[in-house]
Amino acid sequence: MNILIENLISLNCVENLIIDGELTILEVSSAVANFADIPEEVQQGRDVRISFPELVGTEDIIEAIIKGEEQNFQIQGVSRSKDKNYPLYIDIYVVKNIKNHNSTNELIVFILDSTSRMLLEQSLIQNINEANLLLRNLTASKQYIDTIITSMPDALLLTTSSGKIKKINPAAQALLEYDEDELIGQSIANIIKDWVDNKLDNPDSHQTKPDINQINQQIETVCHTKNGKIILWQSLIQFCRLKLDIFKAMFIFFGISQNGNKLNLQNKNF
Repeated sequence: MNILIENLISLNCVENLIIDGELTILEVSSAVANFADIPEEVQQGRDVRISFPELVGTEDIIEAIIKGEEQNFQIQGVSRSKDKNYPLYIDIYVVKNIKNHNSTNELIVFILDSTSRMLLEQSLIQNINEANLLLRNLTASKQYIDTIITSMPDALLLTTSSGKIKKINPAAQALLEYDEDELIGQSIANIIKDWVDNKLDNPDSHQTKPDINQINQQIETVCHTKNGKIILWQSLIQFCRLKLDIFKAMFIFFGISQNGNKLNLQNKNF
């Protein structure tokens, strides 16, 4: 018997049995029956396919191993669970038995307890599936939100907490006379007069400063269009809170009537 096979046999987690070319059991290890489908059939002289039905249909490859045409074959992740609360999985490896460096017509069937690996694989697959489902839901939600933003009649800007413009809808582009690619990544200060460090904090300004303690608030803003036109807008600013006292983004709604009167933006929600 070669060194590799001897080492495998010596492992506590590996059981084995020896069969001949007719798949008759010749020898068994002490605990191999614990992994059999029918433990009482793991006896010398019995057909191994009764106790390990996974070997049914493997006759041709077993013959090829005996003839030296194949080295081995394996079956992984076989369920032997009798109780759903106590899962059991095994791997089956079949190799030719070598005695004293001489070839024989015998094979060794190694039975490895693979429960830990299979449970880990199942957990990983479940996590991947859940992540893919979440990604699909997020993608669908994003597409839905994008559709709403694009089709809404009100001008909308989405900025980071530092005032960097992340998104602008067509209505805002029309009002500000900018194309989208001209504003994305730019500071909101390019549009709203007296916007400094994400706040309307110019002491000489008559505008109302946004208060981050109020999630929704209306302020009057003096805005500049691309062509230099100055417009007084009634704006609704909504702060998106991620954690306590941490604000990731602001949704800024602009409204102006034909005669310059303020629009009622109280009921806007996003």
